[in-house]
Amino acid sequence: MIINYKLIFALIVVYIIVFVGGLYFINSDYYEERTSQVDYDNDNMVVFINSDINEVLVNQYINFDTEFIYCVYGTQNENDTYITKIQMAEIYESSPIHVQFNEECPKNPKGTILLGTIHNHKGGLCKLSRADVYTFGFRHSKDKIMGVICGVDEYGFFTPGYLDKSHEVKIIN
Repeated sequence: MIINYKLIFALIVVYIIVFVGGLYFINSDYYEERTSQVDYDNDNMVVFINSDINEVLVNQYINFDTEFIYCVYGTQNENDTYITKIQMAEIYESSPIHVQFNEECPKNPKGTILLGTIHNHKGGLCKLSRADVYTFGFRHSKDKIMGVICGVDEYGFFTPGYLDKSHEVKIIN
């Protein structure tokens, strides 16, 4: 058996550049974009959900046996996030504990920004799973929030600097 050391060396260099270097750049952009707009470690941040959107999400939660995911749009200021529109993401595959979807959300409706996504946890867990933290932190590093609906009118909303505990959520008319 002949070992091609040059090939092995080249593969190691490519691995270091793509994976290790890539994660550094992802985290750098991730940190800069987040900290320049909103204080994500703000314990006082409140997420407001329009009652019509809440009704759609609750009906979906009750009637869907598998995970679903919506793109979330709205506005933000220093202390508050207002969810004013949702649109179901294109789902490729869904099970009771996982959803695979097109990660490109449709263009923002006028007067809103893409805030992130919301999905369901049928087991009632209103916290982020390990997969959620990975997805939120690396794959969707430009998302501002990740939401979980875990029961009727029960939500968890998380921001990059606040992953272990949900921000306060209020349903408004």
